[in-house]
Amino acid sequence: MKRLLYVAILIAVSIAGGYLLVEEPKKTKKLSELQSNSELYMEQLSIYQYDAQGKRIHKIKADRADFFENNKMATLDNPQVFTEYKDHQWKISSYQAIANDNYQAIDLTNSVHVQTMEENESDQLHVITSNLHYDAAKQILSTEQSVQIKDGSRNLSGIGFSADMAQEVYQLKQQVEASYETRPSKTQ
Repeated sequence: MKRLLYVAILIAVSIAGGYLLVEEPKKTKKLSELQSNSELYMEQLSIYQYDAQGKRIHKIKADRADFFENNKMATLDNPQVFTEYKDHQWKISSYQAIANDNYQAIDLTNSVHVQTMEENESDQLHVITSNLHYDAAKQILSTEQSVQIKDGSRNLSGIGFSADMAQEVYQLKQQVEASYETRPSKTQ
């Protein structure tokens, strides 16, 4: 069993590239034990990925990851991506995702939720959409689908969205609607 676990971790690291650490998964099975086409799967996956200078790019967690070594991709169930740019931490989650390019490009699908992890909840940015592309190298989030955004007291919606996490700017592309929540005035 220990050898199987070691082989599974070795394969996951070779799939993901040189700057990757993988925590020990709770279960690892080979294709003969699966009813899918994946070559390997892991449950309770947790990956930390670093750049060449040793700075953490992101942490990726998933309930399950199915690995396809030939195309160097993985499908992720209930993925959560945690990343930090400048002073803001971001959390990106969905029901499913496909990771490519050694986890540098992740396509999240089915109820994607992006949020900044601000101390004061009213300062958090929340983005809801059906699918989203995360490009770790460019620090960009994007989709061509409809998007709902809650940014402080602003509520926005539109079709198409891109966010530059490093520059802390986002853009809705078309059919943009906005509303602003006001606080009730105090009357005496």
